[in-house]
Amino acid sequence: MKLSEEEARHFFDLMFGLQFYANQQLGLTPSAKSLKAYRALGSKEKLPTRNAIYEHPEVIDAYLKANPNRLSADDRAIVAGWKKPVRGKFFIERILKKYTVLIKDDDVYGVLGLFDSFDEMFYPGQLPVYVEAVLLAYKGQVVYDGLLLGGPNIYFGGGIKSDLKEIYLAAKQNGRIITSLEAGVESGAVMEVEVRPDYSSELAELNVLVGKLRAPRNGPPVWSPAFRMLRVALDLAEQAVTEPDDIEKLQSKTEKIVTALNRMETVLYRSER
Repeated sequence: MKLSEEEARHFFDLMFGLQFYANQQLGLTPSAKSLKAYRALGSKEKLPTRNAIYEHPEVIDAYLKANPNRLSADDRAIVAGWKKPVRGKFFIERILKKYTVLIKDDDVYGVLGLFDSFDEMFYPGQLPVYVEAVLLAYKGQVVYDGLLLGGPNIYFGGGIKSDLKEIYLAAKQNGRIITSLEAGVESGAVMEVEVRPDYSSELAELNVLVGKLRAPRNGPPVWSPAFRMLRVALDLAEQAVTEPDDIEKLQSKTEKIVTALNRMETVLYRSER
């Protein structure tokens, strides 16, 4: 997923306008005497100015006060938000349709591409990729500032891949994927609110059916533990439906399933071969 072409052009217009002003004030690349000349510079030539802005956010305040490019109030608000970037090294963990997942420590970000989507720069077999990046707010979304340092030249083993996957899945499950950096907006992703189906009647019917299962004395030895597993599994399902946020009770009922499974394994082990 990436910004529309119009949005990407708008983003870079704002970014390069700010960088050109900072370059003039700091004198980092004197040869760029116009905005057009600055835009024509390569990424390496822009890098000192780009870094200086994040290290000295007061430059942004000066730019907004001078407002040489006559930015609208909305554009000024976007640029002002860049005073609080998220800088550092990130793992690009996976590429989804709605955003690309970048992980920094235990924080998980849903990031959009600019002119190029992430799947145009990386393919799944390369992931995870370790990059140095700067994440910025743009119109309620998270983007990077156009420059990724590093790349897919380091291979990560299964342990790191597994750890990153778990960090992502935990953030997804708990609604902690960060999809906005803007002030006044929840830092975590808002979980979609859906009307939960009512399974009470179905569970009641299952309870009646499972209650009829009894292992006779002359029945196969596996019947008793198998029926026990059904009962405790149903008990867990009822708990999950009625009180899905009571982790302690869910863990307790899960332990009963493990006990029932161990009993089944014991019966199977004792069976004559």
